[in-house]
Amino acid sequence: MYNILVVDDERIHREGLIMLLEKICPDDMLWEASNGQEAMEIMNNISCEIVISDIRMAEMDGLQLQKKVKTDYPETAFVIVSGYADFSYAREALQFHASDYLLKPVDAEELKQAIKKIKKSKNQDQVQKQKVDQMERRLKESAYGYMEWLLNQYIHHTRRKVWEPLSEMFPLRQEGYLMLIRINKQHLILNEEMKREIGYFIKKHLTDTSSITFQVNGTENLLAVLALSGSRIEQEQITQIEEFIQNILVLEKNRIYFAVSSLYPDMESCGKKAYEEAMAAMKYSFYEEERYLQAEKYLSDEKQEDSVGSEAILNSIKEGNLEKSEAIFEKITEVLSEHKSVQPDIFKRKIVFFFFRILRYMEPYLKAEHLSELNALDNRLIESQWYSELKKRSAELIKNIIAFREIADSQETDPLDESRKYIEEHYRDEISLERIATLYHFNASYFSTLFKQRFGISFSEYLSDIRMEKAEDLLKTSSDKVREIALEVGYKDPNYFNRAFKKRHNMTPEEFRKRVG
Repeated sequence: MYNILVVDDERIHREGLIMLLEKICPDDMLWEASNGQEAMEIMNNISCEIVISDIRMAEMDGLQLQKKVKTDYPETAFVIVSGYADFSYAREALQFHASDYLLKPVDAEELKQAIKKIKKSKNQDQVQKQKVDQMERRLKESAYGYMEWLLNQYIHHTRRKVWEPLSEMFPLRQEGYLMLIRINKQHLILNEEMKREIGYFIKKHLTDTSSITFQVNGTENLLAVLALSGSRIEQEQITQIEEFIQNILVLEKNRIYFAVSSLYPDMESCGKKAYEEAMAAMKYSFYEEERYLQAEKYLSDEKQEDSVGSEAILNSIKEGNLEKSEAIFEKITEVLSEHKSVQPDIFKRKIVFFFFRILRYMEPYLKAEHLSELNALDNRLIESQWYSELKKRSAELIKNIIAFREIADSQETDPLDESRKYIEEHYRDEISLERIATLYHFNASYFSTLFKQRFGISFSEYLSDIRMEKAEDLLKTSSDKVREIALEVGYKDPNYFNRAFKKRHNMTPEEFRKRVG
């Protein structure tokens, strides 16, 4: 839609032109003015693409208006309308780049063609302008993208030749440091304009320092600042940068973290080292407590992993007590984090292993498909970027363990009790630990451990006890031969039965029968 302004001090002529224009271009917005002064007032408030003006008017004639419009609004197309076929008027109008010169009474077709020609020209100009703007934008983005690529090569590689062009654009052979800025916001997309705004603000506030800000490849929320000369950034400056980023990204407070490397005397050969140093410090932002992390504080040797007790929380989970389980886990995480000094990756591995042990203990009480789902949730804990996120996911895992345990309890009996009943009913058969474990979906070694934990006796001892008790009953109540009794209670080798019986009772089966007979 175009804004078209009709200027004529004769109302009849003005209204006649407007009527023609309503038919020629019904989608456009039409404005009218009775003189040049009124026309300029409209132009100062409304962007008019086309002005159609009579040449003879009081106060400010059409040519004066044309000169004024072309001076103030050079992009506006101007059409002169005159009741005189005077070449001098036309020549002067054309000198000031009138788009057309129409004679009164205005012919509808001529007016239509004049408007059509102006619109076509403007459309072509607009397309050309868009092409130029796009080309300029691409050139800027390309130059910025190339610089960002070089900077990423500089912090990730020690091989000079991959980032050597950077040293020609940026004087690296001087004192400096690297600062990382991590933003705690999911699905953050930093466009080029935002990055440039942040970079400009940092450059302006590090007054004695030459700096350049760029995004670290493969990250959504991590910016790097290469700072050269001057002293290392101070807390007050970081606070100003933090407030600025919060405002342009619309962030809550305490959502931005800064990690600063040591100060190096020559940054040309220290890009990768400074980045790794700052990155090691930045990992501690995981705990969401300190927001200004200085590398030297975190350069000491990492603490060794240690084991974590799980009996208390295991019991509360077995009881189905969610509130108690969450409270115990809260205490455990406090102990594990050791005042937020444990390297976050180690801390996360401890939590993952902690739940791995819980799930191993809970295996008999859970359905196979639920156990698989819970193990997957446990493994995903390592992906947590923040301490609060890890605790939230862990709480969800605890809740699911308890919920799945309740489902299993409502649908099935205890598999360990079932396995014991099976032994009592099938002791005569050829029974092995591996067979029972497979029957109740356990790993054989794990089943052996669980069985002993539950019943206080090993699987083989339990099976032997049942067989011996049955053998004793038969020796007391039947006249069957010892060989037959051995087979009856599950021993294929009578000689082995004799040895096992004598070891248990300090007498042979025959001696036992005589004594109790």
